[in-house]
Formats: sequence, structure tokens, C-alpha cells
Amino acid sequence: MWISFASVADVTGEFYDISSFQVNVLSLTYMIAFLIIGLFSSWLIDTWGLRIGTLGAIAQPFLLESPTKLAALWFPGDQRAIANTLTNPCGILLANALSPVIVTNASKLPLMLELYTIVPAIAVILATFGFCENTPPKPPSSSAAEVGEPFFDGLKLVFKSRSYIILFICMGIGIGIFSALSTVIEQVLCVRGYSNGFSGLCGALMIGCGFIGALLSGAYVDRTKKFIETAKVLICCAAFTLIAFSIITRFRHLPIPTILCVSLFGAFAFGLLPIGLELAVECTYPVAEATSSGLLWMSGQIFGIICIVSSQAIATPLPASEIPYSDCGNSTVNANGGPPDMTWSMLFMSSVAVIASCLLVVFFHTPYKRLNAEKKFGEDCGC
Repeated sequence: MWISFASVADVTGEFYDISSFQVNVLSLTYMIAFLIIGLFSSWLIDTWGLRIGTLGAIAQPFLLESPTKLAALWFPGDQRAIANTLTNPCGILLANALSPVIVTNASKLPLMLELYTIVPAIAVILATFGFCENTPPKPPSSSAAEVGEPFFDGLKLVFKSRSYIILFICMGIGIGIFSALSTVIEQVLCVRGYSNGFSGLCGALMIGCGFIGALLSGAYVDRTKKFIETAKVLICCAAFTLIAFSIITRFRHLPIPTILCVSLFGAFAFGLLPIGLELAVECTYPVAEATSSGLLWMSGQIFGIICIVSSQAIATPLPASEIPYSDCGNSTVNANGGPPDMTWSMLFMSSVAVIASCLLVVFFHTPYKRLNAEKKFGEDCGC
């Protein structure tokens, strides 16, 4: 729901007579709620299975934490990473693209909310009555047939893994920055004169190209098993393109470079997601999949909160000479009569991304525990 308002933040503020930060608080509310319910959803999925977990589809933690478990139980080893791609990009893409089209003025905001209620209602019905089994009749791999560690034992084990702690921090930063940029992208661009439609296009391209990037990276690592090498390349490329985006958005009348930078950032950053989720399982096996992936998503919410709050705190007033060129609504006007300039906010997020890249590249190393166990099983049984 919160992403629906991201590309029309100024119109939302005008409709409800609130500031742009108050609009951003909606995304913070989702992140805080995720932290509260995230562990419960991990326990429910790992203990009672996918069908019971999917019954709670009205709560996003169940949806985000299910794909890793689904991939492990229903897909063979050469398809798991690409299966992890199918999380929630389509809904985010449509919300970014359609919100500016529907909300041409503040009076159309209720219409947007009414339309966006239909799709999740259908999804809940399908998830409740269309998902009949927790597992396939025949396990696709030896690890899928095994019972993972009990939930609370798994919690203790994951944080005994140095590799997982590094992944927990780096993936959390990546997810957090991606969520934060999705939230504030309209506020970053409107001060340079870009319309809500353009901001929505950028948000949609970030997700759309990210989905393509995730499909390609997932297919590549499923085939080559080079999870670590691919993850390190992608996180460095994501940090570089985020820096480029931060610099480009300091200037007006550069729509093509802006679109190029945000599209590449989406491709690299979102392309890292399925690999990171698979690495979380590989370095903590035999801990249950929803536990290791669920904690990564919770880390993402923590860093998302930090990035959003920090971006608002360090934003500076737009210089008076730039105010006439901005295309921000009245809700973004601050005490100085102009909208906030998010340049320092973007540079802050870029700096954090560079730190995460260095940490992952230098310190992250792990054996592929699940793959090695499956290989050993195959050798022992002559499969």
C-alpha cells in the first residue's frame, strides 16, 4: 500500500493536508510492522508449511519470506535462484507506473485506493483456496526431503555464522536503500522540475529492470553455482550506479541519464536479491529457509527505517534560485518556502552502499553447505 503513494507523494500530502515526511511515515509504519510480525511469520512458515503461511497473505512478511521456502521445497537445485525472483516486483512496478496516471489531481486519490483494493482481494482468495499442498508428491532434491532445524535452534545457529552476519548487514543495507529510494524518489526528482509521471516512470523502470536483472542473475547462478562471485560483482555495480544517480539528480533537464542510472541501479540491486536469499540458506544450512531469509528481510526493514529517517533529517532547503524550477506540490514546502533538496540524502545512501560493497567483497566467504550436502547424498546413493 505504501508504495502506491511514493510516486504521488506531493498530491497525497495535498489531499490529506500533511507534509511529505508524514507521507513517508506510511512506509516506516510498514517496516516497523514487518519487524513485529516477521519472526512470527518465519516460525509459522517453517513450522506449519507454505499453505498455512500463505493464508496470512494479507500481511506482507508472509509473502516476502515464502519464496525461499517455496524454491527449496518445489524446485530442483538448478532452478532455486530464479524461483526466488518471483517475490513481489510486479505489484511495486504497477503501483509506481499507474499511480501518476490515475492521480492526475488530489481528488482522484480515493479512486486509486479503490482500484488497488481489487487486486489483493483476488490474491487473498486465490492464496486461500487455490494453494492445496505444502510440498510436492516427490521432493525435487535431497535437502527438500530433510527436516530443518527447529525454529528457535535455527535462530541461535544463524548468528553463530560469521558469513551470515556479514550477509545480514550487507543485504539489509541493500534492501533498505532500495525501499528508501522507492519511497523518496518523487521527492528527489520533483525539485529538479520532473513531473510525478516521470518519477513514476523511474520507479517502474527501477523495478522492471530489476525484475529482468533478477531473472538473468538467477538463471546464471543456477547454471554456474557462482553465487559469491556474482553477488560481489552485483553489489559493486549497484553502488556505482547509485552514486551516478545521486550526481545526475543534482542537475535539471537530464531525463535520459536519469532513467539510465535508475534502471541500471534497479537491475543490479534487485538482481542481487535472489542470490542473497540463496546464499543465506547456503551458509546456514540446515537452518530452515524461512528463518534465514526472514531475518534478511527484517534487516532490510531496519536499514530502510534508518535510510528514510536519515534522508529526511539531512535534507537541506532548496536554494531560493532553484524554487521556481521545482515541480513539487505544496505539501513539500518547508519553513523557507521551498521543498527540501535531497542531494545530501542521496549521497548518504550512496556512502552506505559503498560501505556494504566493501564489507561483502572483502569479508564474505562461505562454503555452499546445502549444495555440498546434496552432492554428498548423490555420491552416497549413486544418483
